Amino acid sequence: MPVNKIGRIRYRRNGIATSYYKNPVATTEFFKDGYFYPGDQGFLDEAGLLHLAGRINELINLGGVKVNPEKVDEITQAQLGVLDCAAFALPMPSGIEELAIAVVANQDFDLARFTESLAAKSPVKPTLIITVARIPRNENGKILRVGLAREFAAHIPESITSAWRD
Repeated sequence: MPVNKIGRIRYRRNGIATSYYKNPVATTEFFKDGYFYPGDQGFLDEAGLLHLAGRINELINLGGVKVNPEKVDEITQAQLGVLDCAAFALPMPSGIEELAIAVVANQDFDLARFTESLAAKSPVKPTLIITVARIPRNENGKILRVGLAREFAAHIPESITSAWRD
């Protein structure tokens, strides 16, 4: 891979496992041609150091444009008034996923200022910004993005109007 180009991480070394115990399906998915594919994306910098760039299974496919929700979370979290957040894929009636962001906000949160700032910094415009009381996480603190999508997909109006729509 070229320097700073994001790709799928794989590795091998002497003594590494070659399969999952009693799990041929996972073995087929994660062990190929002597390599272990952990399900992460990353890139090598100029010094040859590996940087993680997110999980492959969490990428959001927005009509062919792949978006790392963790990167959107980083941008969102840095905005004034945001205490916690989670970007997730929102399945639309058309069958195409669109970007949504759930935000836990405090009294400093201003939606107009937030959307303006986010528009300047985010690679993709969210279709929906939702304020919530808390972001659902598992026992390890990982965001339950699929749960958010299921919860809000049931409440999508037929046509979403947003400041983000062109």
